[in-house]
Amino acid sequence: MLVDVGDSAALAERCFDLLGLAVRENTEIPLFPDRSAHLISTSEVLRLRVKLPSILLRLAQDPQLINELRTGTVNVEQDGLTFQSAEEQIRSLVLSGSFLGPLMGSLLPCMWGFPISRPQSAIVFGFGRAVPSVTSMSRGMLQLLPETGQSVDPGRPQFAPVATREAVDWWVLRLNQLFTYLTDPATFVDSGGLYAPHEQQHWVLTVDQILRLTTSLQMSVRDPVGQRATAFTLLGSFSDRLLGSKVNLKKLFTLAYAREQFEFVKRSMPAPASEILLPAAQRALDALEEVQAGFFIAHQRNARTVTIHQADGQAKTINLQDAAARLMVLHRNATHGYGGLRTSEDKRIAAELEERLLAQHNGKIPNDIALLPYLYLLVAMSDPDTVRGRIADHVGSL
Repeated sequence: MLVDVGDSAALAERCFDLLGLAVRENTEIPLFPDRSAHLISTSEVLRLRVKLPSILLRLAQDPQLINELRTGTVNVEQDGLTFQSAEEQIRSLVLSGSFLGPLMGSLLPCMWGFPISRPQSAIVFGFGRAVPSVTSMSRGMLQLLPETGQSVDPGRPQFAPVATREAVDWWVLRLNQLFTYLTDPATFVDSGGLYAPHEQQHWVLTVDQILRLTTSLQMSVRDPVGQRATAFTLLGSFSDRLLGSKVNLKKLFTLAYAREQFEFVKRSMPAPASEILLPAAQRALDALEEVQAGFFIAHQRNARTVTIHQADGQAKTINLQDAAARLMVLHRNATHGYGGLRTSEDKRIAAELEERLLAQHNGKIPNDIALLPYLYLLVAMSDPDTVRGRIADHVGSL
């Protein structure tokens, strides 16, 4: 990170050679014969374009700055930043390499490589294989706290040597398209034909938050409760925002929709790239299906539906897929606790349905349900043109 630009290539080559010296214990067999190195650069154009909203928002909130700029009397802060609106998030998005987080964590609890951030660039070293990311002693004294949730070892994924290059190329090229739209003022034109800098800032911050929370979710591999809470927060960003107004939370938890999106993502990328990018998404699908198995009454009755017996004596039949989706929405919405206030007739009916769904489920929610947001991040990245259209339509209606 600190080395001079002129020396960075030589240092990267040295790191690459050092990885090649690693051998299996008590053998001469190299650990990383298929290792790789990749340079990812952030252009100066992107840095300038993403800064535009900050400039206009400062001028709007501090009109006297306009005259100070004209007369050259601006009192510049010590850090030299006159336009600092959301500076920290923007710096994170385009300068620190945080956009690589979900890519590098795609195989957790295994790792397939690691990034080194550089000013406006990053160097990614690939191992050429998956290696464990955590050990039994990795948390020290924290292990004395009781764990919650069931830990399931997903196994160590296998992938071809070319998969690393293909995954990095796919990720960076799709992000390049998405960042092009996010930093283009023409994307953010309101119904009056005017550029809306507030809206551009909102969307840039939303994407930054999604990328950082996805990385946080992946890093919480030893904390399933915290991981699920992060996932529930993330899903709100996809519902009604990145995936469009017709995609509500219930749809995101619906197995048929998730499978359809998985197949779409799979078609959008080269097969070798999918060996690194898709295993976590497949685990999310498997978890959604496993939620259905928790409706113990239906399974004991050998039924493919859940029968809800309502307070008025009526019976309502729901298929297992729909019941599982409703149950997950219930868990996601229980931020303030279960059994919310019944302030209207509609809320009373909904609450009765929810409490009866809870009564028929054994409560086993697979940890991998937290990987659903990662699947939907891949969906958004697979079709950045559509994301751009959704943003433009949203802003154009204001």
